[in-house]
Amino acid sequence: MDAQCRESLRLLWDRGEPRLAELDQEGARLIPWAYEDEGGEVLYFLSTPGRKPDNWPILINEGRGPEWERHAGPCTSFLLGLLTGEVESEYFPDLPLDEHLFETNEEIFADE
Repeated sequence: MDAQCRESLRLLWDRGEPRLAELDQEGARLIPWAYEDEGGEVLYFLSTPGRKPDNWPILINEGRGPEWERHAGPCTSFLLGLLTGEVESEYFPDLPLDEHLFETNEEIFADE
């Protein structure tokens, strides 16, 4: 997923879409960690030198465009906030739900 996301972003930026200013900092990088199938949104951590992973912001890139949404980390707090309604995202408008279910994707873990 990482290589594919990097290539997609590079193509967008080469075509003139605005690049995140935070990436101009030496050593800054985006680390993809999740995506949403329906709209194609990708969730990234923004890693910067000297910042501990628990403090990495979460950036959501719209699936087919230049828009970004920023949220505070850590990841667990962000996800819990989405599920409880304490965090709002235009990319997850149906959350929170009355009921939550966690399922693994057997295909992902089949080779492990």
